[in-house]
Amino acid sequence: MRIEIGPRDIENNTAVMTYRTSSEKVSLDMEAINIEFIKKALEQNDSEIYSNATKIVENKIIEANSLEEVSKIIQDGNIAKAY
Repeated sequence: MRIEIGPRDIENNTAVMTYRTSSEKVSLDMEAINIEFIKKALEQNDSEIYSNATKIVENKIIEANSLEEVSKIIQDGNIAKAY
């Protein structure tokens, strides 16, 4: 998360917040920015980052039934799951 405050923002008593996860920009009233607001925004951002990372890892796990399959899965940049 990034909060941008430029000369025009200061004139208008606003700021722009950008999330790392979506590049979404949100215009904020400066008076709305306080510790609680930042904590909630960071928690939401962290939750989204964790969720996205979990999905990526889950999609890379492939079940293997032999050592040859394990080798191929790993060479393809995935994670082999074998019993």
